Amino acid sequence: SFMSRTDDIFTCVDLRRGADGPVISVTKVRRDKDGFIAQIKGITTREDAMALKGARLYVHRDTFVGDADGDDYFVADLIGLPVYDTKDTIIGHVRTLENFGAEDLLEVVLDQPIKTVGRYAFIPFRKSLVPVVDIKAGRIVVDIDLWVQTQVSERDE
Repeated sequence: SFMSRTDDIFTCVDLRRGADGPVISVTKVRRDKDGFIAQIKGITTREDAMALKGARLYVHRDTFVGDADGDDYFVADLIGLPVYDTKDTIIGHVRTLENFGAEDLLEVVLDQPIKTVGRYAFIPFRKSLVPVVDIKAGRIVVDIDLWVQTQVSERDE
């Protein structure tokens, strides 16, 4: 489950196999060392179960409600958004959101490469560096100057 709390998958009423696939019913049987053991209604044989291995299950996005302060985003809504600096100048666009283990990183393709950094910037998705995310207005603001200051290496001296 890609949900914040993996067990939340069992609360989904409109769970589907494939984006537009049939609705399926999943029940948690018990916890397991790797997560949990589940039963899918209508799957009765090992062969049927193995045929589902690796299948992606989908829930309509309207099922999910954001938090009260509006800091929850769908990655799909961020991709492609124009990125502005704090002076309201467009500097690039969002390529994707990555997480290599430490924290979420906004990958920005810069319109103009930055010396010693290049054209691709992995900016930590923190309020101090990304103070504005306005999905409705279609814009993200990045404090690119502050971020560039953190991109110093002993090789730069």
